[in-house]
Amino acid sequence: MAGLSGHFFDTSVIVAGIIELGSDHAASQIVMDAIADGRFKGPMTAWHCCLEFYSVATRLPREFRITPDVALTLLEQEILARFHVHALPRNRRESFLRGLAHDAIAGGRIYELGGPEVRSFRALLEEMLRVIGRRRILVSLPWWLAKLQGRVLGLLPNPLLTADQVEMLKRDNVVSAEARGEGRTLEGIGIAPQATEAVLPTYLWQYRAAGQFTRTTMA
Repeated sequence: MAGLSGHFFDTSVIVAGIIELGSDHAASQIVMDAIADGRFKGPMTAWHCCLEFYSVATRLPREFRITPDVALTLLEQEILARFHVHALPRNRRESFLRGLAHDAIAGGRIYELGGPEVRSFRALLEEMLRVIGRRRILVSLPWWLAKLQGRVLGLLPNPLLTADQVEMLKRDNVVSAEARGEGRTLEGIGIAPQATEAVLPTYLWQYRAAGQFTRTTMA
């Protein structure tokens, strides 16, 4: 990458390159390392990308989220110190960011959308099989074996499973009490969530043995 110049980087590259989000974003991390080492000459970004970084970084899912003061430090050290930033006058950038951090102003709201029930992955698979009228044996795998499968399958052009997906499956994907308390849910925006029993038959009929003509009793 030595000798390259005049490159513009948007928020998607900057966020994934500075914050560890998983192996799928390794390319962005390589680019940011190259900028830090001076192998990219004259990297550029826009002021609105700086604002987007602050907004996104302070509202990522809990395991990746950073605080406003850390976001400020990263902006100062990783972006403002290394990039040519277009738009807002240079003498106003850091004071603007310091004001955000001082007032603990975080980014936009993230809504957690979930149905009316909390179910395990096995229960969801069993419900799907019931709807399509098929019988399958479900076998639980230890995490180490699932991770190994993800690493191997992840090498395929269109992987059925990746190691990062296995890591995601380790965490409950449910609406948090914090989101319910702040109204960042379907109910909070006036939408009544529906149970899976009411939704799955509307599109899974095509996977039944005879499609829509399969006789079934949805008991």
